[in-house]
Amino acid sequence: MSFLYPRKEFNKHLDVLNKFINKYVDAALAIPKDELEKLSAGDHKYTLLHALAANNSDAFFLRDQLVATLLAGRDTTACTLSWMFHELGKSPHVFEALRKEVLDVVGPSERPTYEQLKNMKYLSNTLSETLRFYPAIPVNQRSAVVDTTLPRGGGPDGLAPIGILKGTAVLYSTFGLQLQPEHYENSKFDPLKFEPDRWLDWHPKPWTHIPFSGKSYSYGTLPRVFRFLLDL
Repeated sequence: MSFLYPRKEFNKHLDVLNKFINKYVDAALAIPKDELEKLSAGDHKYTLLHALAANNSDAFFLRDQLVATLLAGRDTTACTLSWMFHELGKSPHVFEALRKEVLDVVGPSERPTYEQLKNMKYLSNTLSETLRFYPAIPVNQRSAVVDTTLPRGGGPDGLAPIGILKGTAVLYSTFGLQLQPEHYENSKFDPLKFEPDRWLDWHPKPWTHIPFSGKSYSYGTLPRVFRFLLDL
């Protein structure tokens, strides 16, 4: 019955979005393939769109990929920054240390370079701690494509392997996983407290810190943090 649902307003807004993005898609597709290959050799103007256009000339495909990336980047960045500001408001010592690093490395009014962003360790640690405490994807699930097993979860004590049949949806909590005390046995910091300094000598084991379900965050978040700290 989907065809009965009115979409006039939806299509009007979608048309605005498509017209905006199509300009960039058309511009990328107008670049010859050999020019795109030259851009890929380290040019700062080389973007995701250029990389996609070098391998696919379908304008609809390129537009859909851009929209998906923009939406995913917007929500996760907004959530992460909101939680970070929430914790900075409760932790003046963290805020002062973070702002001092920004001023020392970049200055009060300059625009940060990529290398400067990478060198701001306390900023990186603060973001990592935010994602540890408030993962961008707090709950997720995957469905088995074949019959398989999980290493734990079965038996009376839950420590034996457990069978997972093809098509079974397995739900897991990233939020709960990252706060399990057993993952912090070698850390002097309380796992239930917001402490960026834990990242100075604490290195989580694989698959115990997965705020993006196994994918790491991008330095694209850092310029927004930098601007906010300077404005304060």
